[in-house]
Amino acid sequence: MASSDIFKTRAVVVRKTRYRESDLIVTLITESSGKIDVTARGGRKSQRRFEGGFSPYIIYSATINRSKKTGYFQVSELQAVEYNNLILRDPVRLGLSALATEIIREFTPWENNEGSSFHILRNFFREISSRDDTASCMIRLIFEILLKEGYSPVMDRCTRCNVELPDGSSNFSISAGGITCDRCSSQNEMNSWNFELWRKIMRNEIIDNDTRLSSGMLRNMVSLAASHAGKQFKAMRYVSATFF
Repeated sequence: MASSDIFKTRAVVVRKTRYRESDLIVTLITESSGKIDVTARGGRKSQRRFEGGFSPYIIYSATINRSKKTGYFQVSELQAVEYNNLILRDPVRLGLSALATEIIREFTPWENNEGSSFHILRNFFREISSRDDTASCMIRLIFEILLKEGYSPVMDRCTRCNVELPDGSSNFSISAGGITCDRCSSQNEMNSWNFELWRKIMRNEIIDNDTRLSSGMLRNMVSLAASHAGKQFKAMRYVSATFF
């Protein structure tokens, strides 16, 4: 009788930690099992079994064993199936991709047996590798993962008085978690919001002058995600140095 279950799944590496002399503990966002930690025996030395050196911006086909006794995961092979080399060559794309993987890692539940987080991150890598409106790509990723986990910002009514705002608002409150009407907006916390631009981003339209138009909205979305996560994202230091 086999002592472990073996399965294959597509995956993205979102963290790796040295373990013992030559092993690694690797956190994967997988298509089949959500977020899991796996042991990679010999992961610091073997290039034959672990193609690409556990790069965080490659889509892998992972062969994983799960012990029936302990429930622990061990990855025996990684094969790169999609490269996103432009990310590594461009500081702006690299910083935003690091932030994207950190946010996805933070909000994806452990072992939830579904692949939506994987697909959100994979689509982001594809978009940011082929488009110039990188801030819009990042805003869309944050919205999608917050929506998936039940933290979506309120965009159809004032988050304070609940009055409907069919035409949107230029006020966005991070503490309230969405747009506010003019009467309820506080000067101390009011964040400028371009509602029409938001609609275009959600429709996946190409945004010209993306950095100038979308950078403020990106800051708001990152701050909103950080408030729900209860922590600041480390990658924002790199994004602030390369993007803003």
